[in-house]
Amino acid sequence: MPPPPTTISVSAASPSLSVGQGASAADIITARLVSGSATAVSFTTSALPTGVTASFSSTSCTVTCSTTLTLSASATATPGSSNVVITATGGGTSASASIALTISTTTRSGTAFLTGFALNSPRLRNDFGNFVGMKFTVGANALTVNSLGRLCLAGNAGTHTIKLVNASNGTDIAGGSLSINMAGCTAGQFRYATLPNPVALTANRAYYLASQESVGGDLWYEFGAVSSTNVAAVNASVWFDGVNWNALTSTANTSYVPVDFLYGTSFTPDLTITKTHTGNFTQGQTGATYTITATNSGGASTSGTVSVSDTVPMYLTATGIAGTGWSCTQPAGPCTRSDALATGLSYAPLTLTVNVAANAPSRVTNTATISGGGETNTSNNSASDQTNVQSFGGSTAFLTSHTSGYLRNDFGSFVGMKLTVGASQITVNSLGRICISGNSGTHSVKLVDTITGDVPNGSISLNMAGCTVGQFKYATLTTPVTLTANRAYYLASQESVGGDLWYEFGAVSSTNVAAVNASVWFDGANWNALTSTANTSYVPVDFLYQ
Repeated sequence: MPPPPTTISVSAASPSLSVGQGASAADIITARLVSGSATAVSFTTSALPTGVTASFSSTSCTVTCSTTLTLSASATATPGSSNVVITATGGGTSASASIALTISTTTRSGTAFLTGFALNSPRLRNDFGNFVGMKFTVGANALTVNSLGRLCLAGNAGTHTIKLVNASNGTDIAGGSLSINMAGCTAGQFRYATLPNPVALTANRAYYLASQESVGGDLWYEFGAVSSTNVAAVNASVWFDGVNWNALTSTANTSYVPVDFLYGTSFTPDLTITKTHTGNFTQGQTGATYTITATNSGGASTSGTVSVSDTVPMYLTATGIAGTGWSCTQPAGPCTRSDALATGLSYAPLTLTVNVAANAPSRVTNTATISGGGETNTSNNSASDQTNVQSFGGSTAFLTSHTSGYLRNDFGSFVGMKLTVGASQITVNSLGRICISGNSGTHSVKLVDTITGDVPNGSISLNMAGCTVGQFKYATLTTPVTLTANRAYYLASQESVGGDLWYEFGAVSSTNVAAVNASVWFDGANWNALTSTANTSYVPVDFLYQ
């Protein structure tokens, strides 16, 4: 009999991602062997929206395997929603999955100089090819500008250079120009882009602010009335003829296009940190790694020493940490460096290597923190990475995260979730319940077919004594049970009045082998599902599958 053909499937841990302009988001992509022999596959992406780039932690692997996909949106990436396609190819076959990517407009720090524009309904133009904009004079106090902008008109889709110019000598302000893509902009609103570093405008000095336009290109307004804050005065509408700047006479408080800037009296660095890993860890694994990335999300370059520390949780043992340009105390930091980091940029990543205990629970959470660099905002200085740990048999936890509701122990019966299996059946070998401080009781946790009742061999007795707070405790079924494709089930834990605390229904996320439909409870006669509670669960409860 000839061997079956090789077929594979591809899935994303998070079927939807949101990212702001100038930021990035990561997802774990898994290629699975469906039939045939294991084969090497390569990963590619397609249908990337304008201004978005993709990278894989590993562009190839042998199925079944995972890689981390990072989607990075530029500061001028077009806001909106689209589907990014991920394809795995190998062994004479291929498979694809999609991620619904939403790009949001990044909120810029600072105050907009213009408060009103086109107040006299100027006509539209695109018959001149050079810089047009405004002349303005800074008031008694210096300004720090971190973003430049251009008004969006219907149909605008071109890329424009916007710059600041010293009006006394016509020279460009160092670091005071940028390129802005108007594709996808909102008509009637300014689109801004951030300068590489904020620039200081001198008190009582005149400047030009202008956008480069092209004949037949994007439409812009003829000089029109504008209003502004009192940090500077708008002197005239201006244009550049290729040699000289020219100011229209008697045009105070007007501007071509118009153009705008965001300003503040000062800007400071703001250090942020991310922590990621690829795939699931395994009990007893050696050499598992985390990637830690430090970014300056503020409005000025860092100054002084930047320090990164890692809190390695129980069941993980750090064996080393390193990164280009970093000086690290082994095995888990802190790591320091003192070179300035410009706004919007990241240092070379740190790699933390750990060993996983043979008795590690199904999930552990590792946290990294950052400090120093002259920042003042410390509210965003930590990042936690929840990591699934597979048993030796390679089981996977269904839930990937949960959000706690308020605590309860005022109901005595089964509570949990309703779920519907996807297109492929699931083999479940363990059931679990979250551990909350003080839990020590024994609970029946079971699977119930919404049509036929309790799943044969689908229940366990779970003693929560000695459990780790914030982590799930699991018990193994007497024999694995198979959940039928496209069928709905309840998964619930028996609670008691005055017994162990559990959480009111709260948000959960899961792998894509099934969908969480609702939070449910059993009243002694019937199962009841809360309406409009998709992706929520009481307690919560969980299962491990293969």
